[in-house]
Amino acid sequence: MVCSAAMSKAARLKRRKSEQVRRAAAPEPLVFTWRHTAVALGLALALFGVGCSLVWAQVPIDDSFISFRYARNLATGQGLVFNPGERVEGFSSLSWVLLLAAGHRLGLDLPLLAKGLGVLLGAGTLLLLGASRDPARPLAALLLALSLPFTYHALNGLETALFAFLLTALIVVSGESSGPRRVRWVVAILLVLTRPEGFLAVLLWNLCLWIAGRARLLRRSAEEVGAAALAFLAQLLWRCLYYHDWLANSARAKMLPLDFALPPGLLDLARFLWTVSGWGLLLACAALAVTGAARGPRGVPGETWPPLRALALFVIGFGVALASSGGDSFPLWRFFVPLLPLFFLLAGEGLVWLGDRASRASGLRPVAIAVAVGIVLANAASKIPEQVRAIAGEGQWVHLWAEIGESLRAAVPPGTRIALCPVGALPYYSGLPTVDMLGLTDPHIARVPADRTYFYPGHHRYDGAYVLARRPELILLANGPVVSAPQPFPGYLTRRYERDVALSADFQRDYSLVHLPLRTGGFVQIFARSDFTARLPG
Repeated sequence: MVCSAAMSKAARLKRRKSEQVRRAAAPEPLVFTWRHTAVALGLALALFGVGCSLVWAQVPIDDSFISFRYARNLATGQGLVFNPGERVEGFSSLSWVLLLAAGHRLGLDLPLLAKGLGVLLGAGTLLLLGASRDPARPLAALLLALSLPFTYHALNGLETALFAFLLTALIVVSGESSGPRRVRWVVAILLVLTRPEGFLAVLLWNLCLWIAGRARLLRRSAEEVGAAALAFLAQLLWRCLYYHDWLANSARAKMLPLDFALPPGLLDLARFLWTVSGWGLLLACAALAVTGAARGPRGVPGETWPPLRALALFVIGFGVALASSGGDSFPLWRFFVPLLPLFFLLAGEGLVWLGDRASRASGLRPVAIAVAVGIVLANAASKIPEQVRAIAGEGQWVHLWAEIGESLRAAVPPGTRIALCPVGALPYYSGLPTVDMLGLTDPHIARVPADRTYFYPGHHRYDGAYVLARRPELILLANGPVVSAPQPFPGYLTRRYERDVALSADFQRDYSLVHLPLRTGGFVQIFARSDFTARLPG
């Protein structure tokens, strides 16, 4: 036994000496000074500012005006409702609506407030991600600032920027130390209150830590999950008491059968990762960061936070969970954007590892990193014209609906009920009671079985007979065609989910086409109930 112990001790000494020799032979790991970090973050913020200038005029997006209307109604004492007197949870983020309502109480313009908060939260995410002497972190912040999808959806008027900031904080802010408990609890709670999948994010991250071998963090994980669970149960109880439902109506309206939604959702996730990864380069770098190759000159396992394997598991798992919704109908991958800081953190680790390998081979570490970042930048630049066109197309619709809403507000009595599909900017600016033909703010349509004959996320539930039974004075089809002079309605523009209204005998008998003049010229084509047409302007 003594001999065995001596041999074991000798083996340990031999391994220790071998490790010392290996470390001595390896180049020093790249570490930034705080000046380098500050320069990188300054550049990232400047690039983010340029991106904001490109998209500022095209945001907020239409769905954000649903949250604005809820916030305005709450701030003016009408309750957390879309239509006064109808309790339906048609928003996707309680914390965001409450924040907007507080701003409205202070007299702030809601669309401008939402964009301003998006800028602050986007910049905060860059700072949170990049404030480190580990070069992978500032490098990840630079990559994030180059991403137009991140910038666009930071300013989209919805809670996307808040959720991205909180998700980044969940992963990077506390480290392995005991950390500020209350900060971790607040982050976990706000994640639950900010997105329906926030509780899943907290659960999944702590599960990934455990799988990656961080069982010693079990107590910390229990605290975070416990705080999130309490927030989840409290919100569920409040929802049941206030809305008399256990699930948000907006989530119910968008949920699709998994076998129907997951395949196109995964394809959309793959397109997203390929587009933001510089022709696959950053995907390869992220893979390098977690396969064990990066355990070379980057140091000893356990020295890096967040743990790369846990982070990779989380990005994959949460990405698949988000893909189960089928994706999004808005351009530039709104649902996947909150994963970008974490994906770029993995890619940054891989880029630094590549730089260390290049340094070992030829002393060209900075050159290797610069070439890799240049490839990513070239890819991002090549996508900008296409992405800007998609953003501009969406923005034109929102500006049109805002103009129609303002014209309706001036032209029809305040209690006029309108049925339509784009329930964002038009109802917000018109202030009219609204029948949501796609069910986001209507509990009946949200429970209608999804139409599986086509694929268009968020547009699979409709019920024309129900809409007509509610007897709206106005019905907008085909998103509101605008013409220069009165002319027949272009029926071919009617959407698939509107045809049961347009083809109904009741609709054809009771409604007629009218041309409502817009304040900036031209006419919007809209259908008015026969007994209401006399109340419209000539």
